Amino acid sequence: MKIASIQPKIEQEFPDTVAGQFRLMEAAARHGADIILLPELATTGFTGKIARVERVAVVEHINETIHSIKGWSRSHGIAVAFGSALFPSNATSKPVNSMVTVLPDGRTFMDDKIHAKEGNEEKFFARGSRRAGFQYRGIQFDFVICREFRNDDEALALISSDTDVVFWPGCIRHNSGQDCIDKLTDERICQFAEKNKVYVIASNWANFLDGDPNRPGNMGGSYVATPQGEISDRCNWDEEDFLIIHYEQDPTKRDAPQTTGTRMPKSLS
Repeated sequence: MKIASIQPKIEQEFPDTVAGQFRLMEAAARHGADIILLPELATTGFTGKIARVERVAVVEHINETIHSIKGWSRSHGIAVAFGSALFPSNATSKPVNSMVTVLPDGRTFMDDKIHAKEGNEEKFFARGSRRAGFQYRGIQFDFVICREFRNDDEALALISSDTDVVFWPGCIRHNSGQDCIDKLTDERICQFAEKNKVYVIASNWANFLDGDPNRPGNMGGSYVATPQGEISDRCNWDEEDFLIIHYEQDPTKRDAPQTTGTRMPKSLS
């Protein structure tokens, strides 16, 4: 199975942000991707604008985008996991920050962000409760969504002994300095992958729009951590990019690293 991680740019307008992701998805499809991971809040971009635009307009845009992604998945035969704010029908209730997975056969899975631990995020989003994960072609995928837990030990509660691949949108990228938030450094994520014999596949945004002078630590540099405790692949820093790994699984070898990853050539042409 070929697994792709997309690192798109956030644009000023929601439709432009989505269009950029579809362009990268098409590029990944040309390289044979079977499943694609998009970032947290992929339907809008990770921006405070979702709190400033009229709710009805945001909901309409999100519903149209989800419909388009489902259609793309069906027509291309490729599964897609993507982040989105999901708004309840009650107009006074907060939305939930979720990862939505659509399979080519139309099945849909929801994994909510359980803890929104940042001030502005917690004000806007409700805490979610749905944790489904999903199995695709015999491989068990589970999620950790950005910093819903403060360190890798707590994140362990979100996966199981059957987990093969952890999709971790918003995974922290740097080892030191202000960009190292909490304990989610590259080193700790590699230890997490090795200890639990899983791949960790991160999908970050290439940029940040809201003008925060404190540069987010999970911007750019999307990567793959292997069961051998190494970073095998990484997107270009702060650039629109994607990566693809070739995942192979031997279900008879549960006590050893089960997979091997290889970098596929990248091209947006």
